[in-house]
Amino acid sequence: MFTVGLQDFPQQSYYGVFDGHAGMEAAVYASNHLHVHLPACEKFSSDPEAALKCSYKATDDNFIKKAQREVLVFWFYESKKCVFEC
Repeated sequence: MFTVGLQDFPQQSYYGVFDGHAGMEAAVYASNHLHVHLPACEKFSSDPEAALKCSYKATDDNFIKKAQREVLVFWFYESKKCVFEC
C-alpha cells in the first residue's frame, strides 16, 4: 500500500493492472509512477475519475519524454486498466 502524501485523506485503495501490451517498459513505468501522480492532481479528493485521468496524462507525458530520450517507441496511454475503491 502506498501512502504518498495521503496523510490528510480518507483511506483509499488503488488497484492497477499493467499488462504490458504496449511494451514491458511502459507497463513497468506506469506501475511505478501512476500512483505517484494521483495525489498531485487538483481533483484528487473530490473527483477520483478526473484525478485518475490527470494521473494517466501526467504518467503518459513523462513516459513519452523518457521514451524520446531513450529512443523507445512504447506508448502507455492506450494500455491502462485501473480500479479505484473509495
